[in-house]
Amino acid sequence: MAWGQVSTPYNVTPKRITFGVGVATKIVAASNSLNKNKADYVCDGTADEVQINQALNALPSTGGYVHLLEGTYSINANIVIPNDNISLVGGGKGTLITTNTINLDMIFCENVDNITIRDLHIDGNSSSGSDAIKLNSGVTNSIVSGCLIENAGLNSITTNSTGTGITDTKIVNNICVNSRLHGIIIYNSSNNEIIGNTCRDGGTTGIGIALSVGSNNKIIGNDCRNNGSHGIGVTGDNTHNIISNNNCQSNGGNGIFMFRVGTAGYNVVIGNNCQANTQHGIQIATAHSNNIISSNMCINNDFGNTGSYDGIFLQSSDNNVILGNRCDGNDRYGINVSNAGCNDNLVVGNHLMTNTTAGLNDAGTATKKVANLVASCSLVGSLMPVIEEYPGSSCTGASGATGRTLTLANTLLSANEQVTLDGLTLRSGAANHYTIAHAAAASVITFNVAVDDDTPITVRYYT
Repeated sequence: MAWGQVSTPYNVTPKRITFGVGVATKIVAASNSLNKNKADYVCDGTADEVQINQALNALPSTGGYVHLLEGTYSINANIVIPNDNISLVGGGKGTLITTNTINLDMIFCENVDNITIRDLHIDGNSSSGSDAIKLNSGVTNSIVSGCLIENAGLNSITTNSTGTGITDTKIVNNICVNSRLHGIIIYNSSNNEIIGNTCRDGGTTGIGIALSVGSNNKIIGNDCRNNGSHGIGVTGDNTHNIISNNNCQSNGGNGIFMFRVGTAGYNVVIGNNCQANTQHGIQIATAHSNNIISSNMCINNDFGNTGSYDGIFLQSSDNNVILGNRCDGNDRYGINVSNAGCNDNLVVGNHLMTNTTAGLNDAGTATKKVANLVASCSLVGSLMPVIEEYPGSSCTGASGATGRTLTLANTLLSANEQVTLDGLTLRSGAANHYTIAHAAAASVITFNVAVDDDTPITVRYYT
């Protein structure tokens, strides 16, 4: 089926479109539509939102279906979807809605359920402040699909930045190009699916897909290229989101940018192509923690060759699993655990070749590095744990006392290393068996249990 065809079958009669049993239908024709005799409402090319809104408001309170025939609809005010269970559907690229009015949300709805907006061509003519489609607070169980949106004066598809946001809604298979700001931006929203969209050529500070505060959203299989800022941006309190199989290429910022303001983490970032971006391939920053970053291609980032950006960059982010990524040919590091505020991250099995400065930089605290390939036949991180054994007499203090300390010639231990005392595995933490502190050149274990001089102590850790 060619793009622009209506994907849901229906039968055309001289005056009605049959769309299921018992569903009210209204047909609207543009001033230049063919077959105007089939229409219930005919626009005159000026303020065409009047006739479209009349059709929408003529539907019963139980909802219905408004079909816009092929043609050009020029609007000066909002098209407003007033009730639940309404479908506003065009004929694909041939159904063009355009405006020259500034600060106009071209298609608008709020506090409605089961809305469908699809198969429309919307051109905002870059009118300042105009969103092409705005799903305001309280939109649920709805679909925006198959729309071509060009030259939005602000965002192509957006939700309100305050209020309840949207839930259980699908934004799928839309093409959003040349927005003045973002392609798709979702605020305060959860349990939504943003799948298979093209969001490219956004404005100077524009992001292809932006998620600001939300949980359990799926951002999958989108093409986010050539945006002025990031390909995908996730900011604020975001948890349990899946960001998968997206193409984030040649953006002016990062391929994927995750920045926390509030509570954030437990997100999955997997299988994305983050290539040839001006800044990092993937950036995880400011306490955006407890994420899985896996199987991503982060190649040839820092495209301007500034020596300032990496394939994957962590800053003040804890307890992440960075697994099986390919980070090659970046102009600084393949993976950069950039500061001591990055705690207890696990970096395992990554391919980190031909990066300008080095494959892996670890300035974090207690980073675990296992089997990362940084050069031919050169691994960073042991596959097997290092085991160190000490007699109890190596501790400070008197035999049999509590509070004795053991200094290790290793600075990479975390609070979760395995320590055994005379065959008994101890638990860490101040309220349990021991604590670990990090000095400039050593880690120091303080035992909260009695340690005799002849008691064997075993410490297991990964380099």
